[in-house]
Amino acid sequence: NKGVTYCPHCDGPLFNGKRVAVIGGGNSGVEAAIDLAGIVSHVTLIEFDDQLRADDVLQRKLRSLPNVDVVVSAAALVVLTPLMVVVAAAIRLTSRGPALFTQARAGRGGREFIIYKFRTMRAARFAGEADAARITPVGRVLRATSLDELPQLFNVLRGDMSLIGPRPTLPEQVVHYSAHQRRRLEVRPGLTGWAQVNGRNSITWPERIELDVHYVDN
Repeated sequence: NKGVTYCPHCDGPLFNGKRVAVIGGGNSGVEAAIDLAGIVSHVTLIEFDDQLRADDVLQRKLRSLPNVDVVVSAAALVVLTPLMVVVAAAIRLTSRGPALFTQARAGRGGREFIIYKFRTMRAARFAGEADAARITPVGRVLRATSLDELPQLFNVLRGDMSLIGPRPTLPEQVVHYSAHQRRRLEVRPGLTGWAQVNGRNSITWPERIELDVHYVDN
């Protein structure tokens, strides 16, 4: 029979970014420390007949750990709700229209979901009016401080997004992705990501894609 244990220096397969080794002589009740997203949790090992069985049980054990995204987003919403109420009121009082802006975005695997943001633009006064001219004074502040992204904490809570990951793009952009570019869809999109930390709007779109793929690989 075989067991599994967390082993960062072994040549075993990767599970959720962690190296795992299959070892002989594993017994029920043996415990291994599995480090996942900075949380150390003890997982009771079970006897396995083969590698496939070991993979399946380990994945279920990892999924049973507390969801960091859900815990953090829920706590953030509790703390930030007063600020979000103030922002929503400022938007409604200074321009006509709803406080929230919703739009379809491509998530993990290309699955579409509805993203939530604070509205930063007014309605167009005429067909073809430039987006830059439609940004409201409050909207400029929200964009400069990224406060317009706060409602996406609800997307994280729902499981559409993660706290960290490639920023979600429009479905009509995804259909033009190459096979390499589609790799950024292998993980859930995030509130912020590696590309935002390394340049945000100052880097080109192809550079953002490469940074996103680098994040997926690492």
